Amino acid sequence: MADTETETPAPPADTPGDDGLVDKVVEKVLAVLHREGSGNPGTGTAADEPASMSVEVRRELARLREEESRQKAADEQAAKIGELSAKVEAIPEKKPREYRRATNMMGWATEADR
Repeated sequence: MADTETETPAPPADTPGDDGLVDKVVEKVLAVLHREGSGNPGTGTAADEPASMSVEVRRELARLREEESRQKAADEQAAKIGELSAKVEAIPEKKPREYRRATNMMGWATEADR
């Protein structure tokens, strides 16, 4: 009897109904191998990886879009500042007008002004 307990029975022949079972076993084996290879024991299964990868890709895309929008806003603001400074520089500077009558009456006008 001891000999029969140590011997493993022969595996049954594959049947069409065993495909689901084989797939489950292969997924479990891949999950165990994946956990050992990643150095993080007990973190999810292989079926979780595509979901986490897609989440990571979405986060990275959102970060890139946000960075591009910030850069675009900064570029637009710099362009507006450049346009405004060009307009300000284009305005000719005028000397303030002197009120001649008052300065003449007060005696502040010089000989060159008269």
